[in-house]
Amino acid sequence: PTPAFALTAFAVVLVLTFYGSLLLKSSGMLATLLVTEYGFFLAPTLLLVAGFGFAFRGTLALRRPPLLGLVAAVLIGSSAWAIAAGVLIRLLPPPESLVRALEQLLLLDGAAAPLWVVWLVIAVTPAICEELFFRGLILSGLRRLGLWPALITCALLFGLAHSSVYRLLPTFFIGLLLSWLVWRTGSIWTGIVAHALNNGIAATLVYNKALAAALGAGTQAYLGWKPTLAAAGVLLAGLVVLRLVPPKR
Repeated sequence: PTPAFALTAFAVVLVLTFYGSLLLKSSGMLATLLVTEYGFFLAPTLLLVAGFGFAFRGTLALRRPPLLGLVAAVLIGSSAWAIAAGVLIRLLPPPESLVRALEQLLLLDGAAAPLWVVWLVIAVTPAICEELFFRGLILSGLRRLGLWPALITCALLFGLAHSSVYRLLPTFFIGLLLSWLVWRTGSIWTGIVAHALNNGIAATLVYNKALAAALGAGTQAYLGWKPTLAAAGVLLAGLVVLRLVPPKR
């Protein structure tokens, strides 16, 4: 795919998710999330790749990840959320209403679901569907722009897809890390692992209030400085490991 194809695909999917989610509003949080991810992100991705005759393996980066790439994915995925929650959210604090709405989203609108179900819906499902779209189809189309223009554009589109000015900076930051991870390793699986860990840890903290309070995030929207600095060390280690991975094209 070309950059123009990637941007057009993003525009189509963005419109589809916006109006589709409005139609699904009365269907409940769980159904809305699943239909949005599988119906509005994954299905169009697969249909576009197949319909335009693109190679699935190359376009979606369906390659076996290098071991160091997986190590970097685990380190980055387990720490990036803390930088977003401990630093970036402080720059533009979200209103209380948005914080509560995100908590309801992470808890599947208050459904009495076990943690593994929350992980499956909030972490694993978006990791697969959104990574195949953004770091698969979109990033593949943007590659002709060069490394940093492609990574920045892909991260910006990822941020815009989350439809909130308060979430734009954190999601842009995480999207940039995920984009570089997939670019460097040549494998979408590293992005999926990191994305799932990022979402899963965030959902776990909302699910487990005692753990969130222990990390200094019990009474405010942002994370305490001590866990944030510790996470920064883990993130730095992940970036160092990622630099050791030979870049793939």
